[in-house]
Amino acid sequence: MENLWKKENSIKYVDMFDCWEGNGERNDLTEINETSNKLETIKFLKNNTKSTESRLLGNNYFAKNDWHMAMDLYNKSLRSAEVDSENVALVYSNRSACFFHLNMFAEALVDIELAKKGNLPDRLLPKLEQRRKQCLKELANPMIRRMEESQPKLDFEANKKFPCLANLVEMKYNQEFGRHLVASRDIPDGKIILLEKYFAVSRTDDFSVCYTCFRSIFSNFLACNQCTSVMFCNIECMKQNQTHKWECGTFFAMKFFDKVQTQQPDGTTRTRLIAQTVLNAISTFSDVELLMQFVETTLGEDPDQLPTSLHDQVSNYHFFFKLKRRMVTPLDEVKRLYMYTIALPKIRALFDSEEKRRFLMHLVAHHSFIVAANSIGHDGTCKVVNVFSLFNHSCVSNVNKTSHNKSFICTTTRPVKKGEQLFINYLNPAEMKLTSDRRQELLKLSWGFECMCQKCVHNA
Repeated sequence: MENLWKKENSIKYVDMFDCWEGNGERNDLTEINETSNKLETIKFLKNNTKSTESRLLGNNYFAKNDWHMAMDLYNKSLRSAEVDSENVALVYSNRSACFFHLNMFAEALVDIELAKKGNLPDRLLPKLEQRRKQCLKELANPMIRRMEESQPKLDFEANKKFPCLANLVEMKYNQEFGRHLVASRDIPDGKIILLEKYFAVSRTDDFSVCYTCFRSIFSNFLACNQCTSVMFCNIECMKQNQTHKWECGTFFAMKFFDKVQTQQPDGTTRTRLIAQTVLNAISTFSDVELLMQFVETTLGEDPDQLPTSLHDQVSNYHFFFKLKRRMVTPLDEVKRLYMYTIALPKIRALFDSEEKRRFLMHLVAHHSFIVAANSIGHDGTCKVVNVFSLFNHSCVSNVNKTSHNKSFICTTTRPVKKGEQLFINYLNPAEMKLTSDRRQELLKLSWGFECMCQKCVHNA
């Protein structure tokens, strides 16, 4: 990828795919337009018939006391229900019954109010009111205590420039380890030193969770008003989401997108993640010209120097853009991902000139190389987390990672001395049971390095 960010003149980047002709139009621009036109004709419209089918199937599971499956089907019905129709109110009413049987009385009350505000048939209102009174009675019972989800927090004062990081952890750089994290003071065992939200994340089961925070099916979901694929657990998550507006009505219909294969496990999820990072970049700036200017400026900076703070959307993107890259994604995969992105009608409208489309080619390639070097995930989930990406690997790590909603939590697993580097383990428990040689093969394939920890050096 020696042509990455290379220019053919003062304003225009070279064509990474070498298929531009004299008139300035791409050979495959016709294919892009045809793909977009097909996407625009695919029906993502709400459909009460489909909504009713899912709701009635949910009723069958409800009758069997399978509240979990019933809830999932009611949410599916909600996604298909026509906006402000009776079907929406019926889903909220039925879902409130599930919450009631799950002893989630506060959630049941929320859905009861949503149902009452909708077009719920009058014949169902007395039953709904009776359920509301039962919920209030249960919540008034001193023996009933609603389990509030505990929110994790750092065990030390936050770094003023990087609030997700404890103030006794420093970012360092040297030739041997590159960018890495070091304890600036002694850190006891079992202390949370990093609590960071994902920069971008992709899942294979996006349909059944909040599209913004990934909360599970046991939430008072609201459906996207425009498509049948996305739900949000509340109005705040709906407003906070910055990328769905680009994908809405097209994202899940990209047949060629699902055919993309990468050298990493779960290639489709990883490719979706790359797409999310590109949409994040576009959403960060008010117009394409500002994004292009930002990239130009950042490319002129010292490549080893990370941003000096992390406080807003722009600084988060700045940090991501300067993460380590692995140029392992084949050119044809980069091209396919570029075509997926430019085929989104709203993106195509923004990148409406040859100069802008050339820029987007390079941006997609740059992001794919960052994801190749920094993404992590399992069980159908793939994500990039900025500061977390600075942790190096060791098979005898001193930091453990866990997930909470849409954040990574890093906790020390043993006392760490001042000046000692902080390591996580990139491998999962099953992989750690493999031989040293096999572990080295996996690390080389996925991240391109050889582990030199004591366990590997002694072939343990």
